[in-house]
Amino acid sequence: HASTASGLAPDANLGGAVYDRELLRPMVARGATVDVLLPEGATVEEDVGWHITRTPSHRHSYYEYNWIFHRALRRHWRERPADILRVHSPYSVGPGALAFARTVGVPVALHYLHREPRPLWTCVDALTLRRYDLIVTISDATCRDLVAAGVPRERIAVAYPGVDDTYAPGDTRPLRSYVCVAYVGGLIARKNLDVA
Repeated sequence: HASTASGLAPDANLGGAVYDRELLRPMVARGATVDVLLPEGATVEEDVGWHITRTPSHRHSYYEYNWIFHRALRRHWRERPADILRVHSPYSVGPGALAFARTVGVPVALHYLHREPRPLWTCVDALTLRRYDLIVTISDATCRDLVAAGVPRERIAVAYPGVDDTYAPGDTRPLRSYVCVAYVGGLIARKNLDVA
């Protein structure tokens, strides 16, 4: 398994970085060989078992990783070809990794967490989404968005986010007579806070 990643820092708290880190770590524990292409300077947990191949960092924009990872994958593949290429971002890495995967004939899976109607992203989606062998998403809503964008339903897997065992329930006795909800995510429309 080869994966592109722009960050897997052990202290990262952004959704995509946490998702990637918590997805890739258990793969090693289950016996998979996981090669991760990661930019120079990006911190990573030691002794997880990933094989890290360093790439240059972008200079101006995350979108540069399309070219950076495309070149890095060509070099990496000569010594460590993989059975599947996993893409963590449909925009900053997706088109470049997809083009590489098609040249070497390896299946490519995209992890697509949410859809946003940004003009550039909509254009990239139209050009690339139907070309992935598998798209993994975390919600039925995003699955419906992908189908509406023309992705065949049989190429989409919905895998709901899990909760690590370290987050077991604590004392369940009520602390007060009313319900208090703490929200720690971003104040973004797609988080659907109005419903909450």
